[in-house]
Amino acid sequence: MLLLRLGELSLARPVRLLHPRIPVYVVPRAEGLFMVGATMIESDEDTRISARSMLELLSAAYALHPAFGEAEIAEIGTGVRAAFPDNLPRLRRRDGTLYVNGLYRHGFLIAPALARRAAAVLLEGRHFPELMNEDPPRETAAGELSALLEELGLAGAVVATAVNGEFVAAAVRAHAALTEGDRVEVLAPMQGG
Repeated sequence: MLLLRLGELSLARPVRLLHPRIPVYVVPRAEGLFMVGATMIESDEDTRISARSMLELLSAAYALHPAFGEAEIAEIGTGVRAAFPDNLPRLRRRDGTLYVNGLYRHGFLIAPALARRAAAVLLEGRHFPELMNEDPPRETAAGELSALLEELGLAGAVVATAVNGEFVAAAVRAHAALTEGDRVEVLAPMQGG
C-alpha cells in the first residue's frame, strides 16, 4: 500500500484498475492524499515492500493519471494476511472459543458481514455451512509434521502450521510428531501492500 500526496488532482470516489497482475485501487483521502493498493506476494515478510510491488503500484497510479508521476510518497505499508488454500474465510469452534480466520486480502471489506455471522453463531446458535464446515478430513498417520508437508508438496513453503489447534513453529516441525487422527491445519501468509 502506498499513500501518495498530490494536491493538483481530485477524485470524487475510489477507482479500481485492472492491472495485468493484480487488481489495484486508488482511494482519495483528505488533504490531497491518495491510498494506492494492493499487491500480494506469497511471503511471511511483513516489514518491507519489494521493488516489484512498489513499481507496480506507482505504474498503476501513473496509468490512471500522469500527475501521479509527480506525487510525494507519504507512506509505504505492508502486512501479512492469513489465507486458507481456497482463500475463503472460516469460523471454527474449538473448546468454547470461536475463531475467525483466513480473511486474506478482503478482511476490511468482509469483516462487518463476518462479525454479524460470528455474533449469530455465538448469540443465536446459528450454523453457516459455507463458513463453518470443516475442510475435508484427511487421514493423518503417525509420523512427523515435516513429512506430511512434504507429501502435500509444501516442503520449504512459507506456511503456518497447527496440530490439534496448537501452533507449531517452523523451527520445530522436523521434530513435531503426529499421531493417527491428529488434525493438521496449514495457512499460507500473503504479503500485501
